[in-house]
Amino acid sequence: MVGQVNSETLFKTVTELAEMEGVSKAAISKRLKKLEAAGLELKRNDRGHIVGVPVADYEALANVTIDPIKVSAARPEAGKTQVDSLPSSLGPLPGSLEHKRLEEKQLDIDRKKRAEALEMGQLVRLDLLRPALERAGKVIQAGINRLENRADDLCLAAEKGSHAARLELKGYSAEICDLVAKELAAIAAEAPEGDPPL
Repeated sequence: MVGQVNSETLFKTVTELAEMEGVSKAAISKRLKKLEAAGLELKRNDRGHIVGVPVADYEALANVTIDPIKVSAARPEAGKTQVDSLPSSLGPLPGSLEHKRLEEKQLDIDRKKRAEALEMGQLVRLDLLRPALERAGKVIQAGINRLENRADDLCLAAEKGSHAARLELKGYSAEICDLVAKELAAIAAEAPEGDPPL
């Protein structure tokens, strides 16, 4: 989906997502490749490796639900009681129950923001938009390419003066605009009312 990635958005790595879903990293990477084509914005490092996946967007596009607290409860970490009992002046320690609760709250906020953006029509599916844009581009290109077929008419009009040539070009312009408008209307008529599931 197209949209800006918020700096406060909850991100997880491929490894963390694989652990949360109980699948391999390769399975997550394969799914992310498909979802990225559908518009999921991923954080990448300088080498192009995925370093962050926005969890709320991932959930919506992959049709899964992730609960950080349940995942941490299902997979207790070694020494977790020691981590939870340590005081921290900088906030909760990663891996602690308090940290997981904060992640869950941020994820709820992200889900609500995404739902509002979707409701307001601010998100579009790129996998559905690209073919329509390509089709519209081909129609525009075909209309422009037809101009060379009108060269003789334009020369005859130019012999009568610049005003006649201008009128001739204006007529071609109107034809191209009509052609493009009809094709765009056909694309809009064929488009589904809502986005189908991935």
